[in-house]
This record gives sequence, structure tokens and C-alpha cells, in this order.
Amino acid sequence: ALDQARDLLARCSGKLMLPVDVVIADAFSNDATRRDATIGQIKELGSAKFERRHRCKDGRLIDVELSVNQLPGDAGRLAAFIRDTTERKRMELALRMSEERATKAFRTIPDGIVISRIADGRVLEVNEGFCSLAGLTREEALGRRMPELDLWDQMSDRDSFNETLRKQGCVKGMEAPFHNK
Repeated sequence: ALDQARDLLARCSGKLMLPVDVVIADAFSNDATRRDATIGQIKELGSAKFERRHRCKDGRLIDVELSVNQLPGDAGRLAAFIRDTTERKRMELALRMSEERATKAFRTIPDGIVISRIADGRVLEVNEGFCSLAGLTREEALGRRMPELDLWDQMSDRDSFNETLRKQGCVKGMEAPFHNK
């Protein structure tokens, strides 16, 4: 029965009707504790959802998500929905790696960068360059409002900066004197 289930898993995607012990035993063939916990969850709640690696009939390894639901009135049968998540997982990994590279660049660029909300000026993120220029630690800046940091020498420069940002969506090449702590 286990070999038949594996063959079905290798050939099919979509709805399968298999005995609960066959699908769960195959999904957790190397982990008896997880297998027993999943069977217990299905018996108690009537369903379970989990991810695992699956070897296809052609030998390829793919990521799959299994959603298992016990059929009403038949405690020994279930409906299993199997979805290939290989591409989604690959995209998630690529996105995570891209975010890590962007974060590293943001943090280490020597120019001072601060990310704050326009609505209230609350600081959401700063880089090392900003901390060095402002004479603040990251912890001292995060969560505070820009006016509280008291960095602008002239309030009119700050107002001009904010007005340009609201109108144009960005500020380029503006020079203004600042002071630090």
C-alpha cells in the first residue's frame, strides 16, 4: 500500500483518496514522533497541513504542501490535497537573499540615511552613516520623531525639506546645516 501511495504522489497533484495511515506514514517515514503527532491532530481536529520534501518517480526532489482532511463519517479515509511549492520556495529564498543584500548595503553605506514616516516624522530605520553624523546610537534614534532629534540648525530648512518631499516624493541635492549631539 505504501508503494502505491508513493506512485500516486509521484504521478498526481490534486485530490487523492488514500487511507490516513498511508499518507501520513509516507510523509513522515523518518520521523515517528511527528507522524504520531500529525495522526493525533487529524483524529482530534479532523485535519492537518504540513510541508515536506518529496522524491518524484523520476528522482527529482520537490517541495510539497499537504493538506489532509478526514472524510466525514469515515474515520479511516481522508482527502489529501498535495501542492507543489518548489517554485514558491525558490522565489521566497531569492527574495530573502535580495533583502539581506539590500539591508547590508543600507546599513554600511557611508552616507547618512534615515527612514521615517511622513505623517508624524517617526524614525523607522537609520544606518551607521546617519548615526555617525547625528552623534546618536541606532537605539536612540529609532521610534523617536525627527523634530525630537533636534538635528536641523534652521527650522526653515526642515520645513522646506518636508514641503519638497510632500510635493515631489523625494529631495535631491538639498544642502542644509545640521548639528549633532
